[in-house]
Amino acid sequence: MMKTPASRLAFLLLILLHLTLGFSAIGGGLLLMLEPDGGLLHMQQGWLHGSVFPNFFLPGLMLTTVIGIIPLRVAFGLNSGLKRCSPGYINVYRSRHWAWTWSLYYGIILCAWIAIQQLLTQYFILQLVILLSGILIIVLTLTPSLMHRYHMNPREQLEAETRE
Repeated sequence: MMKTPASRLAFLLLILLHLTLGFSAIGGGLLLMLEPDGGLLHMQQGWLHGSVFPNFFLPGLMLTTVIGIIPLRVAFGLNSGLKRCSPGYINVYRSRHWAWTWSLYYGIILCAWIAIQQLLTQYFILQLVILLSGILIIVLTLTPSLMHRYHMNPREQLEAETRE
């Protein structure tokens, strides 16, 4: 289905980004929940000054569930083409496979996550890396070859909608 080396590279890089960010977020989030003062990750309580969080437990929970689990499901969906059990009910791009849409959502969520983090906490270099990863996910998801790969014909759309 992937005709050029560049389109295959875009596909593989997108999957790799989702897997890396997902597993990293779950690991980091669990460490924050286990030790909410941030000690396991050498984070300082002062970084939360000005935020609504008294410690790192809730950010760790959000990191694990939102930033960690979603990209793993997306990577699985992108790679397998899984159509059943799809979260298509919030797919605003009905002509696209749910995993393609969720990949785009995830890139936007990452950028928003970092923007909010910048408003509430102190800057650290990992935020720039995650922001650039979010932008790269958006760019890769919107490449024409991936948009074509995850385009669904009308019959596939109907089948997906009847499963919802």
